[in-house]
Amino acid sequence: MKSIIALSEPLPGITELEALVGGALYSRILARVKAAKAMTSAWEKDFVIDRIGLSLLAGESTLSEVTADQHYADIAQSLRNDLTVASGQTSLPLVVVSQSAGLQRDGTSEVILAEGRLDIEHPMLGFIVATPKYPFPMIPEMPGTHTPEASALIDELECIAINSVQSGQPWHCPSMELAALSKRKIYIKFSTLSDLVLGDGPHGFSVEGCDNSATITNVKTDGDKVVLTFNKAPTGDLHILYAWGSKSDKANGMAANQGALRDSWSTGSLVYPETQLFRYALSGRVKVLTEQTGQLLVPPEK
Repeated sequence: MKSIIALSEPLPGITELEALVGGALYSRILARVKAAKAMTSAWEKDFVIDRIGLSLLAGESTLSEVTADQHYADIAQSLRNDLTVASGQTSLPLVVVSQSAGLQRDGTSEVILAEGRLDIEHPMLGFIVATPKYPFPMIPEMPGTHTPEASALIDELECIAINSVQSGQPWHCPSMELAALSKRKIYIKFSTLSDLVLGDGPHGFSVEGCDNSATITNVKTDGDKVVLTFNKAPTGDLHILYAWGSKSDKANGMAANQGALRDSWSTGSLVYPETQLFRYALSGRVKVLTEQTGQLLVPPEK
């Protein structure tokens, strides 16, 4: 019979310095794991850590994507190794991350971008990016705190993602890979496990670096691609943003970053049976290629 022990060290607004390897918080986690192992030994049970949940840098909104990525990788690698030694197990635990939503008024933190690519950038570190958090409501008077119900649904998606990987099934939220411009359209290729679906609400796409005031007039999905149509051909050093980089003058209970894109997977929540869970697309930012360099994305003229 299994006994499940959940050990957590919550620290709101955690900074880079507070989560350093060998620091007070890190050492406290190791000490608690050793104590849990001693307790289960008294029960004559084997002690195995199968997952580590990380949510770092909430207090570091100005860090670059590169710095945030390296910080996550350093902490994950050290924690996996040290916790494996502390537990005495032979297999390394998985590391589950849910991509931050940003705040209700500001979604420009590059930490968000780094979190969304951890499984791609560090395939050997056991990262699973379970879900983005932007679809889930926050407490209106709290800048970046999700409601208890939302937190429970995020936790449930993390469990589903872990169980999927442990059973040999892939888990990967849709994420932007490439984008190419052709006349008034931008074609965006996603890495996705199933066809893309655009749900209700704000679609979440915007263009950065446009110097001629072109605006998006239509968004449609086509398998693993999204096609943006503009009122005129956009010009400039273009980047496509999805559910990232937004600002709002309202604290209305939702993150400033919003989006409605997901893949076709869904399941009913066991925690809240009236709620349907989806695998939403991750927040992201990609450079737009020209029609010549991105010709594989652009369909031939008919």
